[in-house]
Amino acid sequence: MNWKPLIVTITCDPQLQDPRNPRCEELTTVDAITKEYIDANEAGATMDHIHGVYSRDPVVQADGKQLQIPDLERTAAIVEQIRVKFPQTGIQQGLASMRPEQKLALWEKIKPDMSSLNLNSHDEYFDPYPREIKPIACYSVHPINELRQYFQWSKQHGVKPELECFDTGAFDAVRIIREGIFWTDDG
Repeated sequence: MNWKPLIVTITCDPQLQDPRNPRCEELTTVDAITKEYIDANEAGATMDHIHGVYSRDPVVQADGKQLQIPDLERTAAIVEQIRVKFPQTGIQQGLASMRPEQKLALWEKIKPDMSSLNLNSHDEYFDPYPREIKPIACYSVHPINELRQYFQWSKQHGVKPELECFDTGAFDAVRIIREGIFWTDDG
């Protein structure tokens, strides 16, 4: 049999998709979140998609965005503990829904192998329990200049971009960027 490599990617963050998940309250500390990743790595995961510890803008801000705000120190503590136990596991920084300067600060702090980059607008409205829980919203436009900046930073910091493409316009953004900044003949 001819086996091909398999990458099992996991994330341990139930709060964004299902705020009523009974484990949401439990998975708020560095130790509890880290344990989930370590358990998954022991079971065979090879890439950890880390949201870390974060909060959210409570309302749309003056810049027209409502995004996640990373807790740099606690997220770095999660990554450090994972790397001690599983140095070969890839770290993929998730939360494409943060401001560029926060993403750069997080990259500099945790030095991920990969990072999620949204090539569309974030117009997300998670409302799984409309009569019970306030919806979770996330709003931002990611213009080409911002995306180019991300790709420049990713090249400078050795972070491979994981491209989130939710509509066909994202593929045009990839083409525009590919022709200009990240993918060049010299690497």
